[in-house]
Amino acid sequence: MNRIILFILINCFFLSVKASDICKINGHLADSTSKVSVNNALLNIRNEQGDLIQVTKTDNNGNFYFTSEKHSNLKIEIIALGFLSKTIKISNQQVAGDSLNIGDVFLHAIEKVLQEVVITERKKLITQEIGKIIYNVQGDPESRSQNMFEMLRKVPLISVSAEDEIIMAGKGNFKVLINGRTSALTVGKPSDIFKSLPARLVQRIEVITQPPAKYDGEGIGGIINVIMDQKLIYGYLGGLNFGLGKMNSNTSGNFAIRSNKISVSTFLNGFWEYPPNSTSSSIIRSGLQESNSIYQNGGMKNRANSKVGAFTIGYEIDTLNLVLMGASLKKGYNDIVNQLSTSILNFNSNNKSFLTDNYFKSNSSGGSIDLNYERGFKKSKQQLLTFSLNYNKSSNKQIGENFYSNKINFDNNNFYQINNSDLEEKVAQIDYVHPIKSIEISVGAKFTSRDGESEFYPSLPVGSDNFKDLEGNRFINKQEIFALYNSYNIKIKDWGISVGARLEGTNNKADFYSTETQLDQSYHNLIPSVLFLRKFNNTASLNFGYTQRVQRPDINLMNPFVNKSDPTFYFTGNPYLAPVTNHTFSLGYSWFKKGFINIGTSYSFARNTIQRVIELHSDSINYSTYYNIGKDKRLDINLNVNYPISNVLNISLSGTATYADINGSVSGTMYTNNGMQGNAYMYLSYTLKDIARLSGNLGFYSPTVILQGSSQGYLYSSFSAAKQIFKNKVTLSTSVSNPFQKYRTVENRIKSPDFEQTHIYKNYFRNYSFSISYNFGKLDKPIKKNKKGIKNDDKIEKTEKAEKGGTL
Repeated sequence: MNRIILFILINCFFLSVKASDICKINGHLADSTSKVSVNNALLNIRNEQGDLIQVTKTDNNGNFYFTSEKHSNLKIEIIALGFLSKTIKISNQQVAGDSLNIGDVFLHAIEKVLQEVVITERKKLITQEIGKIIYNVQGDPESRSQNMFEMLRKVPLISVSAEDEIIMAGKGNFKVLINGRTSALTVGKPSDIFKSLPARLVQRIEVITQPPAKYDGEGIGGIINVIMDQKLIYGYLGGLNFGLGKMNSNTSGNFAIRSNKISVSTFLNGFWEYPPNSTSSSIIRSGLQESNSIYQNGGMKNRANSKVGAFTIGYEIDTLNLVLMGASLKKGYNDIVNQLSTSILNFNSNNKSFLTDNYFKSNSSGGSIDLNYERGFKKSKQQLLTFSLNYNKSSNKQIGENFYSNKINFDNNNFYQINNSDLEEKVAQIDYVHPIKSIEISVGAKFTSRDGESEFYPSLPVGSDNFKDLEGNRFINKQEIFALYNSYNIKIKDWGISVGARLEGTNNKADFYSTETQLDQSYHNLIPSVLFLRKFNNTASLNFGYTQRVQRPDINLMNPFVNKSDPTFYFTGNPYLAPVTNHTFSLGYSWFKKGFINIGTSYSFARNTIQRVIELHSDSINYSTYYNIGKDKRLDINLNVNYPISNVLNISLSGTATYADINGSVSGTMYTNNGMQGNAYMYLSYTLKDIARLSGNLGFYSPTVILQGSSQGYLYSSFSAAKQIFKNKVTLSTSVSNPFQKYRTVENRIKSPDFEQTHIYKNYFRNYSFSISYNFGKLDKPIKKNKKGIKNDDKIEKTEKAEKGGTL
């Protein structure tokens, strides 16, 4: 309680400071010929260095208002439909008083109204801000033909394992956000989330390794923030895309329109997977003896599809008040047929063998509703008050059937299993940003309520439906999180400092009905974050930071349902898992003159980490589950380079090397595993003027260190070409992945004093695809684009010029 009182008092002190060195500036825009007022004109306010500090618009009477610090040299860029753009300068002597009336500013009309805007400037692929690295997806030519899962291989600090698991900064636990918020699209496996997102609809990916206090503390690896907003002023934009490949196909469409005060945007996407059949084999030796072993060989057929859609409606009440409402829906289906031939050799000569036909089907669905209100202030563009409400619900219904044949000394009967799970999340949040001179203060509060439920029936006779009359094994998990945060962003000459803290209180209740087991936990986390950034001549920067992250186990890890689809290998969750706190220190250096170079290192450690564990029981069945048993220490070094060799040739390099040290006790046996792991990636793009754009990718992913063993590494390669026709409205793309390797063989090893396992998977790896996309639109006012992607530092070179145009 004392911490909360101190927290509130500190903010009351800072927010009560009166900014007496502010000058209020106003003026009026009019047509130079007719003297008629010009409304809804865009004004970019820049400081002496050319940095954008404010953006405002004229009202219906052509008047504009903004504030500035006294004794500042300012430059105002004015852009209005049907007029030549204009720049006016204000000296520091003019901004010495409490107010300044510029008076009438006259604009010269142009003869022809712009019909569409062509944006031709090249954006940097990789840029950096304090605590995060940004990958500009729209600056990558391959974004027109690939989904986001394929694009992730190029994103710094992100890698994809041989099993298609996404890893961020060497860790598998991270948070995925869409436009800074959770939604139904972010629920589920990260790989499924990104496969369902067409890259052409994503503006950029933010890899936030050191999230500030305003973000939830969840996600040990950090946050992947997917920005999909399209900055539309007035007009409409849309697009259609169709793609067909050897292993998957997709179709998508998007449309955005704004008229007067209302804007609407929407997108739909369908994704289908149909990879060729894969094969697998495994050997499990108990006691490391050849005479006590399990041998398996099999094949698998997998078919999956997903459909997602989302829309956003915005209403601009006036220049200071904005209401946004959004909704999203998703639906997925997965159908797997797995055939296994199993031989069990026992030292007592009671050998067994049988053939298993397993049929697994999964139907998932989800939806979300968002309501957001933003309140700006005339005093400062940076001053902002935001209210947010969010509701998410997702469900997953699974059924698995096992049929046995060719049985020798094997008495198991055919059976099927049902596992239905639901997750409901409700969020309410308030955020406030208040600038005082060179300090930006952020405060906020958030409440999150999560209700997870699982009902399953473990072993039912095939052909019966009497489970409807039975009470299933029911597991309920209720979680409530209360959070307060406070952060300060301070700019002192070439220094940038971000300090903050987030206080989270968690109430967690779990009830396992079949065993009448209940769990009631309450705990608090005080999560600090400290980041320093030092700039050198606007071409380089040095950053250092410390932060904490929290991993709260979700229902997928806690669900006690036992998957028995393989009679020799069971999978289950652990409802008694506890949260984990991770500490991270980081140091990085960036150079961004012509290209971008970033080199960084970080050290992280955590105790009582959640580790997947495999144990061999006396019934010769392997059980895989999760425990809070591990200690995890990691030292990372990463390098990211993006450099334009020429106007038509660009190269991007990224790599991460990690030394991992993991240890933990399993059934009284201490396990220790350590070693190097990492990845390296190269991307090369070449533009043939007026012909096509060519791209090539090459990646290496090393084996991953886990508590009881390691997984195998692999190489990845792809090549693509894209051609724009019909005034750049139609894009034709073709690509081939792994042309030199038809199949990928993955070998995973797990070793303990009691047993040794070797699993070998052989999956089809080569893929080729073709896609066509069509973009259309008409903009009545220009879309303001930043040449550097994430910084508002683009400059208008002439004081008056006609607006240029094009399509996104």
